[in-house]
Amino acid sequence: MLDKSGAVFAGKVVDLKRNQKGPYGGVDKVSFRVSEVWKGPTRENLELTTQSQGSACGYSFSEGRKYLVDATGKMSISLCSETKPLSEASELVEALGNGETPGEGGDALTDTSGAFRCGRW
Repeated sequence: MLDKSGAVFAGKVVDLKRNQKGPYGGVDKVSFRVSEVWKGPTRENLELTTQSQGSACGYSFSEGRKYLVDATGKMSISLCSETKPLSEASELVEALGNGETPGEGGDALTDTSGAFRCGRW
């Protein structure tokens, strides 16, 4: 189900920078405070990107809201992923089982190029 994901985690959006320039147009940079990790880096804070427009497969995040995040290996998120508000992801979280609690240290994993293309349309 999420075997092709680069990272799967639960986290709260703590910062949202909209419409940064990227190779395919506007890119939103989204910073998360991570609470649980099932796959990928076990960092307390992660920054990811998504296209600014839904028509380009961008996911619309809200600051202060908690999400279950399904990111690519380039730490990008799209409408094609399993990303959803945590309040709507109880079945998926249950299927994932217990994750790891993030800690400080390790390498930061960020890619703000926005070079993600969705095959949805």
